[in-house]
Amino acid sequence: MVTSKRISLALVLLLAGCTGETDDTGPEESGHSASLDGDLLMVSQVADASVLFADFQSGELLGEHCLSELVPSECNGEIGFSCMLFEVEFEATFRDGIRLSYTHRNPEVEGQPSSTLGLGISRPVDIAYKLERLSFSEHLPEIYDGACLVPDADDARCIMNMAHTTAVDPSGELLVVADTRSARLLFGSPDYENGVLEVRAILDREHTAWENMTWVNHIDLFEQDGHLYMLNSFKGGGPVVETQRNAGRIVLWDISDLSDIQKVWAFPEEGQLAAPHKAARIQVGEDTFLLYAHSLGASESLGGSQKGSVGLARFSVSETPTYLGDWLLAPEDGHIGFIRDAELLQDGETLLLTDSGCESMNSDCMEPDEVFTARFPPIPDASGLLGSFSSSHDEQVFRELELKRWDILPQVRFPYEADVVPREALSDLLEDPEFGLCP
Repeated sequence: MVTSKRISLALVLLLAGCTGETDDTGPEESGHSASLDGDLLMVSQVADASVLFADFQSGELLGEHCLSELVPSECNGEIGFSCMLFEVEFEATFRDGIRLSYTHRNPEVEGQPSSTLGLGISRPVDIAYKLERLSFSEHLPEIYDGACLVPDADDARCIMNMAHTTAVDPSGELLVVADTRSARLLFGSPDYENGVLEVRAILDREHTAWENMTWVNHIDLFEQDGHLYMLNSFKGGGPVVETQRNAGRIVLWDISDLSDIQKVWAFPEEGQLAAPHKAARIQVGEDTFLLYAHSLGASESLGGSQKGSVGLARFSVSETPTYLGDWLLAPEDGHIGFIRDAELLQDGETLLLTDSGCESMNSDCMEPDEVFTARFPPIPDASGLLGSFSSSHDEQVFRELELKRWDILPQVRFPYEADVVPREALSDLLEDPEFGLCP
């Protein structure tokens, strides 16, 4: 499957006019002109550590960026130098760009060192910054008994450790990191020129309200009524003896004062979700909802078959969200596997769904990986259920999604997330874009 999808990708780009050949100037110099007639679709692939770019309306594949060419000293694919790519975010600065979160798997280093990379989309590749180091000296010199003040300390607490994503607050001055493997959230001031995040505060198990939370995978920052809030999805950590890694929760924090962070609520109010991902607030008309990828929401157990769902609840900053249901595809349309991302598109009517098929790349799971769309469902009355997961699904109600477009990008392999950037948000990509295939 890996080889066939890679060959498929190469053939598509070859037909589009890109051979993938490089000259002595390096891979960033190769590319081909492509016409982006619709919105831009971006898909991050964990396994290939790459980002695919496509025309969302037509499904035409335009090109890709790979960590193997962006940071070859870390991600060249050799033993000890492989990488995993997680979240990709559009970032418009002086040109159309992206912000990537990736982790470097080196068995000789404690933990899994992570970095955040900012770069342009069009070729030649222009890397604007690389945040790769943490500094605790200014605000938290005594933390971890001063262990992180030692240069190049071999301590996973002193690095970004398998970080899945980052988020910037509305002021643009605060960067928050989901430091996934270390089960914590880092708040800091980014020094892009020197590649350092000056850590100002840490939220982890030392907080009195931190309970049963591990594998944080998403951050949604927003302001409301003068407060700064942070919404997180935690894949695991719940009080379950077996498969604890998938007994997760969604938590809202008030982070207006970093010296006194307050937990507002945890969802569900009782019990746990089955490996939730990408929890976010969405606005539909006058109503606000909590949308989440319930990765194992329809499975028979927390470690069972790869059957996911799309979860929805009414959102509030003052009380726990009111559960509305878990949505599945109609049987004739297939089923959702290990879904990792659910996004409401700008039209307010379409859900963009990213299904990696399987939880792990190393499992025997044969579920297909897909990026597809479904119609945002009519809002039902509250069910009176909690939405918490169990093998009997007693606290869940399953409803049917209407499929719109299946397999938008057939070349995708083990995707982590997909985003659509509207044409009106783009600049240089509409003028003379250069896309290309990684070597």
